[in-house]
Formats: sequence, structure tokens, C-alpha cells
Amino acid sequence: MEYRDTNQDASNELRSLSIITFLIIITLAILSVSCEDKCETFYSYTTYDPIYTTTQELRDAVEVLDPTIINAPGKIYMLDKYLLINEVGKGIHIINNENNRAPKPVSFINIPGNYDLAGKGNYIYADSYVDLLVFDISNIANIKLVSRVEGVFQNYYNTFGYMDGRGIITEYKERLVEEMIETDCGSGQIFLESNTRPWQGNFSDLRATTSSAGSPTAAGIGGSMERFTITGDQLYTVDYSTLRTFDITDIAKPKAGAVTQIGWGIETIFPYKSNLFLGAQNGMYIFDRANDGSVSLLSKYEHITSCDPVVVQNDIAYVTFRNGMECNGFTISWKSLMYLI
Repeated sequence: MEYRDTNQDASNELRSLSIITFLIIITLAILSVSCEDKCETFYSYTTYDPIYTTTQELRDAVEVLDPTIINAPGKIYMLDKYLLINEVGKGIHIINNENNRAPKPVSFINIPGNYDLAGKGNYIYADSYVDLLVFDISNIANIKLVSRVEGVFQNYYNTFGYMDGRGIITEYKERLVEEMIETDCGSGQIFLESNTRPWQGNFSDLRATTSSAGSPTAAGIGGSMERFTITGDQLYTVDYSTLRTFDITDIAKPKAGAVTQIGWGIETIFPYKSNLFLGAQNGMYIFDRANDGSVSLLSKYEHITSCDPVVVQNDIAYVTFRNGMECNGFTISWKSLMYLI
């Protein structure tokens, strides 16, 4: 006959229950803590803060100065015996090129936000962020600002020139951001660092226009990267999506005319005979130009996304592809395309 110690059995059962209860409590505590755990992660990245300037400050800064060194050349324009060279975002260098073996700097017109220019007779048309300026250079020793069309270029460039209640964006200031961010542990977040700098313009190639050089009212010669062009008594300008017409019958006092919405990615304008050829990131637009300055779309040629100025000679339009940051970084393996008009 076996005898069992009931007290011992009860003690063992109690011990087992205590161990199980303890393990359950520990497990719940671990789960509870893991659900509430937070981790601090350090992030470092570069950002660019917009710097605003008032329109009045920009307008007051326009002045004619002594010649200065060309540091960041942009568009180039020939007007009679003068070379007009844009200093990207800052103004226009005027150089006497009558003796092309020894060009002589004449002066520098300080124009904040100047990227484009065109000329006719003794007058220069130039952008200054949102304004169109007209300079009289008939007396090259006493260049004068003779008129201004205010606020006509809204968002002329994507990077600079944007205007709102705070003023006009005139530059970007680089700033390093370092911060601790609280996240759920093991969340696996991914952050990309961006240090893209604003676009700074490009050089231009010379091209011929339909005007006669030497005429007192003739337009000058611009480049394939131009956004300003003159045909007859009309000044045409393009921005990222818009074609604008200015009547310059009164050469010193342009009048803003029709505004034609085109699309997106418009980059350059080239006049040839009665047509205007617009280079865009997605192709080429051909507009018919009427005598009154109005335009109408004739046709459009589309291609893969890239940057592409257009030049025309006879019945051939040359659409030149190029890559770049503002062209979505697309790399083109061929140089150009000839398109029969």
C-alpha cells in the first residue's frame, strides 16, 4: 500500500502555478514595453531657404556702371556694332565690337534678375525678374532707362522670380539641418538627402535673324537659347508655359499684348520668316505669326523628354537634344535631329 504526502503534492502544484504565473507576467511586460518603445534617430540633410527682396529694392538697384569682369556669361546678343552679354541674373555687359580684333568694354548695366535680352535700333529690352525694361543706348556714354512694364513676367523662371506677398525670390541660402527624430524602433524608414542647387543658366550660340544689320530700326542677332526675339514691330517672349507678345511700334514704349498658354517645358524661341519655332522639353511647336502680332499653332513635333533649343534654315528645323538637371536628368546618346518642315 502506497502513502502519498498530500501536503507535498499541494506544495508542488502551487509552485508550478507560481512559475507559470510569473512567466505570463514577464511575457506580458516584455510585450507591453516593446509596443511602447521609441527610438531617437539622427538625421542630417541640406536644404535651400528662399531669400526675398521687395520689388522696390530691385527697381532702385538698376543703374549703369563702369565695365566689369564677365564672371557668369549667359545669353549673347549682337546689336549693330555692340555685343551685349548677359551676366546671369545680374545685368548686361556692353562691348564695342566695331574692331572685332580688339573688342572694347563700354559699360555694365546692373539689372537684378536679368536672364534675357533683345535689341532693336538704339534700344535694348531686358527682363528684371517680373518687369520688362527698355534702355536707350543712342548715346552710349549716357545710357538711360526709358520705360518699364511692371509685373508682366509672373514666374518667368521656375527657380527665381516667383513673387508673392513677401516679395520676389532673388536667391537661395544653403542650410544644414541636423535633428533628432523619434520613431518606432525598427520601422525601417528611408530618408534621401537633397543638395540640388538652382539652375544657373547656359551659354548661347549665335544665329541669324531676318532683319538687316545696320538699319536704325533693325533687330539684332541673338542665340539659339533665346527667350526674347523681335520680328517686325513685335517682341515675343516665352517662359516655362507662356508665349507673350509686346507691340513695339513705339520702340521706346512696349505695350503688353496677347498671352498664349502653350503647355509645359517651353525653353527657347526662334523666328523664321512668318513663323515662330518654340523649343520645349517635349518637342517643338510651330506658330504662324500674323502681321498684327497674333499667333496661331500650326503644328507640334513631340519626342522624348529632354532640353532642346531649335534653329531653322530654309526648310529644315534643327532640334538639338541635350540632357541636364532641369530636363529630368535624361541622357541622350545622339546629338541632334533634322526635321523637315
